[in-house]
Amino acid sequence: MDILEQSMQEECWNTFLQYKIERQHLSAKEEKKLREFLEKKTYIEWGNRLMDEMYVLPLPVRREINKGGSAKKRVVYSYPYELNQMLKFVAYSLYQYDALFSDNCYAFRREYGVKDAIRRIRRTAGITDKYCLKVDVHNYFNSIDVDILLKKLSFLKEQDDRLYRVLEHLLTADAALVIDEQEKNHKDRVKENEPLERAVIQKEGDNEPLEHAMIQEEEDNDYCREEEMESGQMVREKRGAMAGTPVSPFFANVYLKDVDACFASRGILYFRYSDDILIFADTLEELQNYQKVLYSQLSDLHLELNPDKVKISKPGEMWEFLGFCFRDGKVDLSENTIRKMQHKIKRKAESLRRWQRKKGLSGDKAAKGFIKAMNYKFFAKEDGTEFTWSRWFFPNLTTDYSLKVIDAYMQQYIRYCVTGRHYKGNYRITYEQMKGWGYRSLVAEYYAYKRQGVIRQDGSVAEENVSDK
Repeated sequence: MDILEQSMQEECWNTFLQYKIERQHLSAKEEKKLREFLEKKTYIEWGNRLMDEMYVLPLPVRREINKGGSAKKRVVYSYPYELNQMLKFVAYSLYQYDALFSDNCYAFRREYGVKDAIRRIRRTAGITDKYCLKVDVHNYFNSIDVDILLKKLSFLKEQDDRLYRVLEHLLTADAALVIDEQEKNHKDRVKENEPLERAVIQKEGDNEPLEHAMIQEEEDNDYCREEEMESGQMVREKRGAMAGTPVSPFFANVYLKDVDACFASRGILYFRYSDDILIFADTLEELQNYQKVLYSQLSDLHLELNPDKVKISKPGEMWEFLGFCFRDGKVDLSENTIRKMQHKIKRKAESLRRWQRKKGLSGDKAAKGFIKAMNYKFFAKEDGTEFTWSRWFFPNLTTDYSLKVIDAYMQQYIRYCVTGRHYKGNYRITYEQMKGWGYRSLVAEYYAYKRQGVIRQDGSVAEENVSDK
């Protein structure tokens, strides 16, 4: 039974759903929507469409989104919900080809990823005494050469011709729908502000509407709405592997598969996660030779590097990978990770402060809403069923230094939400007051995780050695 045939089987979808639930990939909202999709058996209709050689796939919606912590934007694509779910099932099923990839590839693998990369780094004897090359492929997903990619997907054509045909059509359409960003931004602001306004004026203790509104703008849909499909203007463009679509990670791994294998076969200390690559060597000359090999292979694939992100570190110097920095055998948050989080904190606090002033509410209303929003970002819901910032970083950190930096920044902006100013008088708002409003220190939660092996969600963490400093 090929993958498209599997996509029409109820049993296969139930297995898919169970997999997503067990690995905590779904929020409660996403799980509910997926269950509705399965109950209506919408997958049968869509499976028939995809198996029909005459069926023409709808064009994806193209949008530009902000990169966290900077003014830069990146292009992502999205399909209607039903097709997006079908592609998620396809991506899930494509894990059967995972053995094709080398062990030095840590992106988008099943039961193999960031933890394994960091474990290998930490267990490599003498790695701090080596030279390190860090490179980043520019606009990787969307700059993939589709003709080259299709040749590299020939193994799929031999084993699952119908799926190959669908993916070929998806990759070669070379068109997308672009919506009027000014009109969209206006509509989004209206949709965002209405529930936010209702929530901020809720009575004390009515936390559910408040929490929902605070986190609403953080939930990014990975599919496009019908009105976007109807209002979009078609543009012709090379889309590459189409970042944002469920199957694009598989394409990305296939495209660099031979590069990964080249370094693996030579026993070179090489790590790749998506578009980030690390290479280590005992001498600078040796590292520069590896660099030439890498650059030559990337050039053959028509890929370019981000020159600002190419860095060679000498033995003992700090280097960064996957949002972490490595120095003297310790694993901490990278400077970019800290900067992105500080940007999110500042933006959220200023947004809530504006609402508080507009409605003439007490300052603690904005502070409580801000705390709830950031708690959700860091820790999600108390049942621990969602992938969160803390679940990504806590298992791999070996020091609390950067967590203290973020804690101090959070406390600064909690106080700002109350007073609207940054000045010494803010310290009249005590740490105990902030705890009473629901504030949870990252440092305290981190050590609770270390002690218990899980991230505690009840807020009842002993907070020794946690201060405003």
